[in-house]
Amino acid sequence: MYTECYPDVGGDATCIKRVVLEAKAMECLIGIKCDDFVLLAHDNSAGRSVLVMKQNQDKIFKLDEKLAMVVCGDTGDTVYFGEFIQKNLAYYRIRNGYALSPNAAASYTRHEMAKRLRQAPTLVNLIMGGMTLKLTNVPFILWTIWER
Repeated sequence: MYTECYPDVGGDATCIKRVVLEAKAMECLIGIKCDDFVLLAHDNSAGRSVLVMKQNQDKIFKLDEKLAMVVCGDTGDTVYFGEFIQKNLAYYRIRNGYALSPNAAASYTRHEMAKRLRQAPTLVNLIMGGMTLKLTNVPFILWTIWER
């Protein structure tokens, strides 16, 4: 927060307080877990530094019937990582005849992110949410924030 003062016509100074919040990134992900559902939301901008390169970027990936993931970070990294997880979970479902549970899918995603950080660091933050596959349909939400 800082204060700016401007000289007035009568010689008095008019002071204005301004609040400046500096964010590390210009992207936003929202995940809300309620009793019966999970709400995932994102902004549509894809930018770098102060430039916005795209305003209709889809950052949500449907991983399964009851599982989805929203990602943000460097545009190429997020698209690649989101599609990588999406396709590998689909491959697992086709190969084994059943889908991974949401907890197992979250563990797999964490493992792949950790492995990728050791090989070639990427900037991908994500929120994964959905419902369990049991009869109770309990909502869950998971988030990971990885910085370089």
